[in-house]
Amino acid sequence: MRIIAKNYIESELGFSQYRHRGLILLYSGLMMAIVSLLWWSVFPFGLAFLFWDFLWDECVLLVNQSDGMGLVDMTHKGELYWQSRAYSHPHCFFFSSWLMVFILLDAENKRRYWLIWRDSCDEKTYRSLALLAKFPLT
Repeated sequence: MRIIAKNYIESELGFSQYRHRGLILLYSGLMMAIVSLLWWSVFPFGLAFLFWDFLWDECVLLVNQSDGMGLVDMTHKGELYWQSRAYSHPHCFFFSSWLMVFILLDAENKRRYWLIWRDSCDEKTYRSLALLAKFPLT
């Protein structure tokens, strides 16, 4: 039996419909909760309006931003280059058949969470990243 090890990943991540739908459902649910609390007179109208405005602005910002998109280069040394930034020690925080969440460390040792949805890349790239999630390079 041959064992083939892949020690380099280079791919383009695109727009994810799952991420888009999940964010819309999340923020719609929160907005409906605010409306129901306003209906039962738990929140004053001004406070409910401020929460509604804040959630709407954040929803539009998160849905329209291209946070998970861009060119990804990963080397055998455990270095990751994504969106023209270098990250070290990618660690998989959560793994499922539809979503992977990596924790990345940048140059200032700040954490960044990187969500990769199954439909944001091709099948070969997702399998390579899944292999990396189960068996880290470093």
